[in-house]
Amino acid sequence: MCVRAFISIDVEDGKILKKIESLESELNRTARVKTVRPENIHITLRFLGEIDSPEGLLESLREKCAGFGSFDVELRGVGGFPSDERARVVWVGAVSPELALLKERVDSAIGFEREERFVGHVTIGRVKQGSVAGFIRAHRNFEAGRIKVTSIRLKQSILTTRGPIYSTVGEVEL
Repeated sequence: MCVRAFISIDVEDGKILKKIESLESELNRTARVKTVRPENIHITLRFLGEIDSPEGLLESLREKCAGFGSFDVELRGVGGFPSDERARVVWVGAVSPELALLKERVDSAIGFEREERFVGHVTIGRVKQGSVAGFIRAHRNFEAGRIKVTSIRLKQSILTTRGPIYSTVGEVEL
């Protein structure tokens, strides 16, 4: 079974999702932006592309990541990729010292090289037209809240004309 996949931490806290939705509404008034639906809000640990064997990947993740332990991630601040001034992707920061350590463990489990410039984040929108530099500056101190991370998920991504549809292939308890 070949699937387009990524490894993530899902954000499921209703209060946090409402704060992010409100932020997205304001972002939509700033420029032409395709925002992320609440059910798709997540922290990506690694995009995998097309994979053949989800079962083998999940087993490797369990071997390397089980026992990592739960930890908190603060969702705060707003930024953009490739830069705040020329942002094409707008994000809320995911801040935690453990997040980078978990990312390294995930990369090791799947046999990927460590990424030098990992920035923990939740994508909230993709800029289609216009500038969001002022919006990013105005929301530099945005605070959505804190989530407890207890697991990571292997997700399937199906691209549609109305946006991606994500489903959980498997979950690894930390």
